[in-house]
Amino acid sequence: MRLGAPQFRLSASTKWLLGFALFCMFMLFGSRERPWADATPMYEVAEALVKRQDINIATAWPVDLERGRRGKIYAIAPLLQSLQHVPGVLIRKLLVSVWRGTHDLSWPFAAHVGPSALAALAVVLFVSLCGALGLSLPASLLGAAAFAFATMHWVYARSAYSESLQTACFVAFALQVLRNTQETSRGRAAALGITAGLLINAKSVFALSLLGATVWLVWQLWGQWARVRTTGLWGLLGFVPLALVMPLYNWARFGSVWSAGYNLNIPVFEERLPLGLWGLFLSPGKSVFLYCPPLLLSLVALPRLWRRCRWLGAFIALLVAPLVALYGKMLYWSGDYSWGPRYLAFAVPLLLLPAVLLLQDLFASPRDLRRRLALWAVTVVLLLGVAVQALGSAFYWDHFIRISQQARTAWLGQADRAGAPTPTVDKVCGACFEDVHQVQWLPAFTPLEGHAWLLKHKWFGSDAHRATRDAPWARYTRNQLDIEDSYARVRFDWWPLEFFERGRRGMAVVLCLWFVFGVTVAMFILPARLKAATKLDSW
Repeated sequence: MRLGAPQFRLSASTKWLLGFALFCMFMLFGSRERPWADATPMYEVAEALVKRQDINIATAWPVDLERGRRGKIYAIAPLLQSLQHVPGVLIRKLLVSVWRGTHDLSWPFAAHVGPSALAALAVVLFVSLCGALGLSLPASLLGAAAFAFATMHWVYARSAYSESLQTACFVAFALQVLRNTQETSRGRAAALGITAGLLINAKSVFALSLLGATVWLVWQLWGQWARVRTTGLWGLLGFVPLALVMPLYNWARFGSVWSAGYNLNIPVFEERLPLGLWGLFLSPGKSVFLYCPPLLLSLVALPRLWRRCRWLGAFIALLVAPLVALYGKMLYWSGDYSWGPRYLAFAVPLLLLPAVLLLQDLFASPRDLRRRLALWAVTVVLLLGVAVQALGSAFYWDHFIRISQQARTAWLGQADRAGAPTPTVDKVCGACFEDVHQVQWLPAFTPLEGHAWLLKHKWFGSDAHRATRDAPWARYTRNQLDIEDSYARVRFDWWPLEFFERGRRGMAVVLCLWFVFGVTVAMFILPARLKAATKLDSW
């Protein structure tokens, strides 16, 4: 039952360098879209904190949000989801002071600084987690590259949503759980408590993962009561101050430590669990394997995991399964307006660990034909993953979703939304089955094919009439469906394009060169640092 002995440890400076390179890469290929939907109130709270030292905002989201203290509007998202945007707000102030008249232009750019930094942090923490598990450095680095660029983590690094924050906090917590299993000290126990506190402040439902981690630690430390006392006491000392942030923030917004502003009367958790899990893992439009092809390697590695590392399977299951089961019970299991199953983004790094084990064994196997074929197969899967993320990054996901809604209505008719569990806005129910079922279940509206179709036609400047001739749904109907309004709004999603279109080419070039310089410098130094990746660290 013993965990594998760590084979490498990256020095703190190497981690910072790797994280800086990844941050520059994520920002270089960032989105041009301002914060939308859930991300809007998150960013507005960050602006209010910086500009007014307050937390009330202008945008009510969701639209039926009840007013809080003093009749003002407050975000329902946890405070940490807004704090991730504070650096972006400060950077925006700097950009506006350097380039006058760029207040609106710098908004989308600055809104992606925090998520990109946290996405980079998640990848660095993933490498550390692999090292703590005893996986080799080459396999860990390739697994980290797959995580960063061949799974939907790449798309959410470009998004102003909170998925990057949740993923970084979850991997940090998993790493500390593992390290407290291997060795007990006051510092490590306190770090475990701190990461647990950050995790539930990223999203309160992660309390289920805390329960799973507790079961794991009790199992691993059973009978070692001195270690249990140290872990429990110092873990609580790190956890409690951060846990208190949640009720205090609730009181500051809504006058009650128990209220976070959610409408608890909406019947959200009424889906049948098998159907919700089927959707998350196997639906034609939202399967996590479609949007994260490297996870197919983890499927292949499951027999290997069972034979050699059952403890690792238990570790992953205890931390991931409780939350996956909760999301499977949601009517909105797909994460609605998103790229792939958004609610599973946090679990991708842990679900990828069996694939890293497979890679390690492949690197260590004899150099014969079987090994070459296996490596070629791995290469194809990883390249497929990169291609999927390129499609997801080419356009903001809302564009094809709205095209699918317009085409679906023209083809299949107007849905009856009278019984929708959540309020409708402009005759649209947002996350409800009536308005997103086509991108979840119908092959004619699969987003992957839809983005590939859009890429071809937008690249060559096709109009809506020409594009509909070979639209994904053309295989199923000969009707010429009207998509003119939604198709006209589609644009390529890369931030320098926005700068060029608004006559700010110099600003775009300077920022691009900064990020290119950062990646270049980091990649020039990193190889030598990684060769010496044996220094113990305190992460």
